[in-house]
Amino acid sequence: MLIAVVFVILAIFSFQKRSKFVDEVIVFVSLVFVSIILAYRASDFPIYRDLFLRIEPLNKVLTGHHYVFSTDKTNYEIGYRLINSIFRVFTSHIEILYLACTAYILYTVYFLSSGKCSNIFKLLLPYFIFILITVQVGILRQMIAISVFFFSIQFIQKREFLKFLACAFVAFCFHRTAVILPLFYFISYREYSNLFLFSLLVIGLLIFIGIIPFSPIKIVEKLNSYITIASVHDKLNFYISQTKHLPVPSKFNRGIFENTGIGLLLINFRYNLIKKQKFNEFLNICFNLALTYIFIYIYFFEISSFSYRLNYYLIIFKFFIIVSYIESLEKDTNKIFANAVLIVYCFLMMIIRIGQGF
Repeated sequence: MLIAVVFVILAIFSFQKRSKFVDEVIVFVSLVFVSIILAYRASDFPIYRDLFLRIEPLNKVLTGHHYVFSTDKTNYEIGYRLINSIFRVFTSHIEILYLACTAYILYTVYFLSSGKCSNIFKLLLPYFIFILITVQVGILRQMIAISVFFFSIQFIQKREFLKFLACAFVAFCFHRTAVILPLFYFISYREYSNLFLFSLLVIGLLIFIGIIPFSPIKIVEKLNSYITIASVHDKLNFYISQTKHLPVPSKFNRGIFENTGIGLLLINFRYNLIKKQKFNEFLNICFNLALTYIFIYIYFFEISSFSYRLNYYLIIFKFFIIVSYIESLEKDTNKIFANAVLIVYCFLMMIIRIGQGF
């Protein structure tokens, strides 16, 4: 019920020509508390709470009492253990930790989105459906890493690789999947032709249906043999072994048609935005990251548990292109219709996620 209420509020606000700052503040503050409420239902919450209650406060860690901090069986990344230990100095309520982390996460979302469109709620609606109720409330460690990645996008724009690398390292301290972020840096700022991208999409589909032989599991196994970071190596081994023991998922499901269709739409939207001179460097980064999301899904479909984790970093970026295209439409009726289509799409995804237990 709470998810539906928030969805309706965001959908209504998305029809404003320009979002008002007061509305933005109220909604973002509300989302902080909504995230904490929903987190109680997440499957990982009892594990997070158990670690928080057991871990030693930082002042005790510094004086040598650090058994749980150093050797906890969850093997969580050092950044997440450290932030738990810091908050345990002054509270035994994990809600305080969640409040601070969620506030920071939503700040980075606002930082990334502010000024990128006239109505921020058009972006916040898909964020709520595709990230907040899926990742933010359930996988706090990775969501912190994702938020650091959001913050680092500015350094891709400025071509400040060392600052971006520092952010990637911080993100890695909270979730091992962030080891891939430096690759995203080099992919994202380049400009690619539509022919090249369309060719990659077609090749991916031919691989997907089995016409072109391609084994993502063997590729990941080969890459993993060169990885010397033990935590990353072990995690990849986990994903590979998990994939081998799980039933092969059905290929021709909603995901392949959805991602192929959106990929073609994004290429078309970019073409139209360039024609209207409304395509800029930030949107080029978003476009490349959005296509990377689609290519990861198609090429690495067989390792879905691995590809999903990577795609959590990227899924929001396709909506920057979609929203920019909606706002580039000249007629108000066309804008209203396109926005309604976006809302219906998010509504259907909300129903699916609620059905899956989000």
